Amino acid sequence: ALLRVPLLSVSMAAALRYRIPGLKIGEMRMRTCTLTLVILVYCASVTRGQDTAQYLFEQGYSHQVGEGVERDTKRALAYYAEAIRLEPTLYAPLYNAAFIYHGQGNYAQAQNYFIKAAKSASAMGRDAERYEAMARNGLGTCFQMLEKYSAAEKQFDIARRMRSDYVEAHYNYINILVREERTNEAVAALKMAEKMAPSDRYDRFKGLLAVKKKEDRLGHVGGLVLFILLFFAYGIYLKRSKRSN
Repeated sequence: ALLRVPLLSVSMAAALRYRIPGLKIGEMRMRTCTLTLVILVYCASVTRGQDTAQYLFEQGYSHQVGEGVERDTKRALAYYAEAIRLEPTLYAPLYNAAFIYHGQGNYAQAQNYFIKAAKSASAMGRDAERYEAMARNGLGTCFQMLEKYSAAEKQFDIARRMRSDYVEAHYNYINILVREERTNEAVAALKMAEKMAPSDRYDRFKGLLAVKKKEDRLGHVGGLVLFILLFFAYGIYLKRSKRSN
């Protein structure tokens, strides 16, 4: 899913409430006034920069989804790139840019942006784990499309454990295990997914895994029968060898 996250800004009121530990009222008045002025100027600059980045992000999002303007992912990427240039750790433009590149099949570029988004998610407050899980799940899909299956499995596993209710991460993790015919692990992962993040999306795996388990059991039985037949055949061979001697 695309992301539309409001960017954080530093308010002037917060700057005015700022106090330096250890300074008493009336002492070093000139230093205090100078420092307060520096803080105000800095916060005003940060606020302007973030307001600009917010505007650029909103423009990028509008062009990405065609909200009020013609849908144009090239323009969206240009706006996101400029927003990221101003604020390199802003999660939303990083994630949405990765989403566009992924949709274009440019998985190497998408991978780079998902990595940056995952790292920047720590600034997202109480939703940090949710957003990092989203970025890691996206990163996993890039690795999967690039046929880096071990790396993909790792990212899906991190995402599903980081957000246990994240259906997409559970689904992708199970899919990797099924693809590699790791039936027992896939069954265990499916049970966990149904408990932590119920969804009918897992239904396709149930039939596949049931068939696979049946095949595995038949394979074990067939192997055992073959072993027994070979054992008896070898015994008959030994008896005939002794008689001929």
